[in-house]
Amino acid sequence: MIGTAQIIKALTVNVRNILNVKVNDRDLEEGFDRPSFFIDVDEIDDSELTTEYYYDTYHLELYYFATESKIGFKELLEVRQKLRELFSGRIETEEGFGITFDEVTHFINKEDKVLHTTFDVLAVQRIPDKGDEPMIEELVVNIK
Repeated sequence: MIGTAQIIKALTVNVRNILNVKVNDRDLEEGFDRPSFFIDVDEIDDSELTTEYYYDTYHLELYYFATESKIGFKELLEVRQKLRELFSGRIETEEGFGITFDEVTHFINKEDKVLHTTFDVLAVQRIPDKGDEPMIEELVVNIK
């Protein structure tokens, strides 16, 4: 099974690699370095698709802070294009699970030079077997 932590980790590694900037892992009120990015979990919707599969939707937000807070609109457009390319494909977690993206939206805050990207990650996973069924070698078979 894959969880939120594995999704955030895979996403963070991929974004860091394509943008070549630091991850902001502090509370934004504490201050942050520029350029950097921050990933926030907005909401998680989980449900059972069937009796055998989970269907989870992770609503995530990514904030990219341009190098300069006074100038940097062009930088935000370039970062938006790189993220667009990343989100158009799929990325892999360390566990080999493929992550795909849906409902990707970009907002540029011209005053603060921040790119705010919202998106959904969809995950369909098999519900782990609880092992309540008897093993095949434990079955009693009557042959006539």
